[in-house]
Amino acid sequence: MLRTPLLHEQDCIIGMATPPGTSGVAVLRLSGPGVLSLVVPYLYTPKGEKVAESGFKPRVMRRLNFIDPQAPDVPLDHMLVVHFPNPHSFSGEDMVELHGHGAPVVVKRIMEVLVAHGVRPADPGEFSKRAFFNNKMDLVQAEALMGLIEATSLRAAREASRQMTGTLSEHLMALKDHLVLTYAHLEAALDFSDEDIEPESEGGLLDRLAYVHAGIKKMLGTAELGRQMRDGFELAIVGRPNVGKSSLFNALSGEDRAIVTDLAGTTRDLNESNLEIHGLPILLVDTAGLRESDDPVERIGIERAWQRVERADGIVFVAEAQLGVTLEDKALLQRLPKEKALWVWNKLDQLEGALPECLQDWPEEQICGVSCHTGEGLESVVAHIVARMEQLPEHGEGVVIMQLRQQQTLQQAIVLIEEAQEMLANGQWLELVAEPLTRSIDQLTQLMGNTDYEDVLGMVFSSFCVGK
Repeated sequence: MLRTPLLHEQDCIIGMATPPGTSGVAVLRLSGPGVLSLVVPYLYTPKGEKVAESGFKPRVMRRLNFIDPQAPDVPLDHMLVVHFPNPHSFSGEDMVELHGHGAPVVVKRIMEVLVAHGVRPADPGEFSKRAFFNNKMDLVQAEALMGLIEATSLRAAREASRQMTGTLSEHLMALKDHLVLTYAHLEAALDFSDEDIEPESEGGLLDRLAYVHAGIKKMLGTAELGRQMRDGFELAIVGRPNVGKSSLFNALSGEDRAIVTDLAGTTRDLNESNLEIHGLPILLVDTAGLRESDDPVERIGIERAWQRVERADGIVFVAEAQLGVTLEDKALLQRLPKEKALWVWNKLDQLEGALPECLQDWPEEQICGVSCHTGEGLESVVAHIVARMEQLPEHGEGVVIMQLRQQQTLQQAIVLIEEAQEMLANGQWLELVAEPLTRSIDQLTQLMGNTDYEDVLGMVFSSFCVGK
């Protein structure tokens, strides 16, 4: 589908493709019609000879000097320069990349020289936006690119990379085409109702809608996994005060992030640490000790702890092995969702004999012991966490909904399909059924970016870095 960019997107832009700051190498990326002609006047060979546009072979690096017109006697930088003629470039336009040294003052001056010569600083995500307008990617692939850049785990990176190849787009397009075909049959039933042509029955239309409904519902079923791949599996450590929650937090995170003392109520606010286990990012949360308290500050921390318990994907309930199940433990356990909790007996180094009995209905596979003081049992705790994470739904056919925009748009589409299904089942006029059906098609069209909604495009591309 041809996408028409805005007029200002026909000019030439420049942006850093590498992070700002001092580094060994900095890459400046330029894109736009005839952009090579704007760069060539400042490029010379190591022997001081001027460079011609015709001297550039497509996608072949050249070692050149960049000359500042205000100080032409000494090269501003020694760099590698490569030209990507359209349409064989990331943006689909003529592109040039300058691979120079990462001195911020030098990079800034090069950009000043080129901007003075007619190049414009790129907006965030503008290179990707131009790639979208030039049909190098659709909106789902653009979001996958952003997901790859922001990935905090290998699993998220691999899924984003898979979606960049178009796997999710292909599934969405297939469902959209099926909806369009359903609409065509509905229109045929309307247009040829008085002629000797047998239109598809209402039952057949319902079957087609049921097929699309099932496909979208299957995709939406992966949204929770996509959220965890994107944002991390949130694991809250909870329990009474002074049972060793902060010690376990420090042991799992591999650093002393939380203060540990013998005083009950030391932890009053949330401590967080990001780590990765089996390719999934984990947000580990140390919470305040759960108890009744008259201290207003501690009560705030306790309330925040319960809030994190409600939203956490998993819970580690810590109790003291040498004390067994206390009345306070029993009171807390009544409020904890057992199905997502792991029971950890701490302070094994102070225990003589076997682990104490847990509550009778507590699953044995959700119980383990540890000594944060000696490290005994820590691997077992990690293994139990991994087992919990392995219960997450696996995605099928390489399709996972990882972006909130995608999830919300699919939810809107499925509501419209259900509306059309209900109208057909109730025998309403086909003219009325066409309205929610066309709107559901519009939702899938918008999802892939084949739309003129500038606010949708702006929302997606504004989150990109400038050089992308």
